[in-house]
Amino acid sequence: MTPEAHQHKGAPEPRRIVMRKSPHPAHRRWVPFLLIGVAVVLAMAAYGAYVWVPVWFHLPVSVTVNSRPYKVDSGTKIHTFLDDTFGLASYQGKLKVDTGQVLDPRGGKPAVITVDGHPLHSGERIRFGGNAIKLARGADVIHPTAQKSVAIAPKVSLQGGNGRLISLLRAGRPGTVLETIDTVTGKVLSSKEATSAIDTRLQAFTTTGIKARAVALTFDDGPNDGETQAIVATLKKENVKATFFELGINIKRYPALTRAVVSGGNLVGLHSWDHKDFTKLSTSQISGQLSDSQAAYKAATGQATQWFRLPYGASTLTIDGQLTSRNFRLAYWTVDPNDWRRPGVDKIVSRVVSGARPGAIILMHDGGGDRSQTVAALPKIIAALKKQGYTFVTVDELYRLSGGK
Repeated sequence: MTPEAHQHKGAPEPRRIVMRKSPHPAHRRWVPFLLIGVAVVLAMAAYGAYVWVPVWFHLPVSVTVNSRPYKVDSGTKIHTFLDDTFGLASYQGKLKVDTGQVLDPRGGKPAVITVDGHPLHSGERIRFGGNAIKLARGADVIHPTAQKSVAIAPKVSLQGGNGRLISLLRAGRPGTVLETIDTVTGKVLSSKEATSAIDTRLQAFTTTGIKARAVALTFDDGPNDGETQAIVATLKKENVKATFFELGINIKRYPALTRAVVSGGNLVGLHSWDHKDFTKLSTSQISGQLSDSQAAYKAATGQATQWFRLPYGASTLTIDGQLTSRNFRLAYWTVDPNDWRRPGVDKIVSRVVSGARPGAIILMHDGGGDRSQTVAALPKIIAALKKQGYTFVTVDELYRLSGGK
């Protein structure tokens, strides 16, 4: 027996500690939380089913619109329901002006819709359990107005039939209209006459058939270097006077030729600045043509002229009124040999002589191209008409022979 065994012989045996397993393992502590989570999920699922199953199956639910109850299938788009039931267009605001005039009863802001306290979302649908909807009329849109005074051009009337010389009988005066305008759109809402316009009256003088056996030779489109001098020389040799309707652009280029025409005892009228068709020009453009050509004539001669012939003879009563209101007298023609087409000297002579009548206004050209045939025809025309007893006058003299003053 060892000493240690002897020493402990008869001593009490040491107490043993035995570790036992807990009757509640650690993982069981999460069970209550798990059960709570399951309960929440089930509750949410139940609520979702409560809300969305009726939607999926379009079950009727009760909603209120402005506190009034309506039965609507769940899942219906709220906008569609309101439009079908109330006609949302009728809830649109008006488009008005500040005077109170309604321009468009449905031109204002769209209807205001709130659902359960929030603005209606795009595509939002009726849910089970209903919705509280508020529907209100959209706001009016109001445009400011302004008043504007607008001139009314006077009407133009012509008396005297188809006379070839025209002068102003009575000057017109513009009237005014007070317009109320929508300043946003520019639309004229109303108009009221403020002052009446006074009509322009023109007098036409018929020259053919006058007692005097007189005709007026006229030449257009000059002055032109060469032909104009030749024609003036022929007129002087034959002691005959004529009328030249000149272009402002050519007067500016050849002022000495214009002075030579005048010094020969002939009359000069204007034929526009550059032979534009006045029926294709604006009022302001016509005004510019008149001013520029008259200025060129004044610069060349120191005086103004009262006579005007429209390019191509193209005009309207309104244009005639504009020109006569600028103190011009208008001269058209009665005989046109179409010399500008250069048909030959003999044809030019024949057409003029056969068309001549007392008071005839004969149209020829000294500018605008080669006018050598006209230059050659002129002496023969003068000789033939003199032989028939005709005298030659300017359009101003013919105007007075026809009763003009």
